[in-house]
Amino acid sequence: MDTIDPSLPPHNLEAEQAALGSLLIDPDAMLDVAEIVTAADFYRPAHRWTFAAMSAMHARQAPLDVLALAEELTRAGKLEAVGGLPALLELTNAVPTSINADHYARIVAEKAQRRRLIAAAGQIARAAYDETIPIDDARAAAEAAVMAVGGDTSDGPQSARRALSDYIEDFLADVASPQTPRVVATGLVDLDRFLGGLEAPHQYILAGRTSMGKSALALGIALHAVMRQNKRVMLFSLEMSREQILNRLIAMMTGIATERLKAARRHELGPAEQARVMEASGRLSDSGLYLDTTAGIRPADVRNRAARIHAAHGLDLIIVDHLHIMRANAPTGKPVQDLGSIALDLADVYKGFNVAGLTLAQLNRGIDARAIKQPVLSDLRESGQIEENAHTVLFINRPAYYDATADETAAQVIIAKNRDGQTGAVNIHWNPGRAMYVNAARPINL
Repeated sequence: MDTIDPSLPPHNLEAEQAALGSLLIDPDAMLDVAEIVTAADFYRPAHRWTFAAMSAMHARQAPLDVLALAEELTRAGKLEAVGGLPALLELTNAVPTSINADHYARIVAEKAQRRRLIAAAGQIARAAYDETIPIDDARAAAEAAVMAVGGDTSDGPQSARRALSDYIEDFLADVASPQTPRVVATGLVDLDRFLGGLEAPHQYILAGRTSMGKSALALGIALHAVMRQNKRVMLFSLEMSREQILNRLIAMMTGIATERLKAARRHELGPAEQARVMEASGRLSDSGLYLDTTAGIRPADVRNRAARIHAAHGLDLIIVDHLHIMRANAPTGKPVQDLGSIALDLADVYKGFNVAGLTLAQLNRGIDARAIKQPVLSDLRESGQIEENAHTVLFINRPAYYDATADETAAQVIIAKNRDGQTGAVNIHWNPGRAMYVNAARPINL
């Protein structure tokens, strides 16, 4: 019976008994139940110890029945604490069949989640009362406490049957539609042909030297995603202001040079150009683009802020510009270690939300001293752990950046690492006036 006493935490003892009884009737039900609950989810200690003993027996592939369970609990010194053999026999009478084992397990898990939420509320209250903690840190701790409640066990051990059920569901959905929900196209046809688009929940590192156009490429991908694919994109920019970002996006959409969209030159725009800006602004305002230009944020802030949008609207792509100026969640003062932890934490964020993640990064100056300027993986600043935590590493390269006699519109995206495919390079076109990258053969109209 569900308790209605507000002095007691949420729990359902009958559901706990039914879940345990189901396992005694059909031990194979543990394959499904273990994906839903853990021993810690049971409210009554006797039930917690009983499930822990069952789990240990299942792990050893030992036969599970009342007598074998009693022996397991005896070895653990818990048989008397759970009520002895009569209590175990009572569990077998809790349900007539094991067919609803997973249903009872979900009730147990849901009550456990509620108890964890109550505990998180206590942590939040303590942080709020402690005025020695800066308010931003208190707020971040509060959001992290709620996020930590979690409840999704999909990343735990999974039976082949359960894993393949999810796989086939995704497979059939992808076969039925050319617009795969889990993939965000970049809009650069040769790059999309090479990569198959940006696929959730992977982290794509996009790196280049300062002013090479990393942000321009990221903004172009974001704009194509929201305007042409109706995707929802959250962009974190640690360097540019909202006005700078919007100027660039409007330039991409209207063809008006970014220089002429700056505040000091807007009065030069004619009526037709002003109309184009207003029309583009209207279209952009109706899109699924979300901007956060807070400086100095941490991966934990990305998680917490994206969580609000994800819960309210859903997200398909998160872009972080850029990794090398972020703060680590727990700074060590060691750049290599901190950047590695940032890359790992961002990869976890993307995986947690099941979105594609595009993380921009800086290349070191070693490339400037080489005769051959094409970047390689070792050019990533503090590269080891950044590369390790990337599904794919992309480099932007424009020959005119180093050679004034080269074609200023020629550019390449170099696929330096690709866990699911080949490495190589594709040609793209740099439009300096609109500060954007487009297809080498055929620019896309937005």
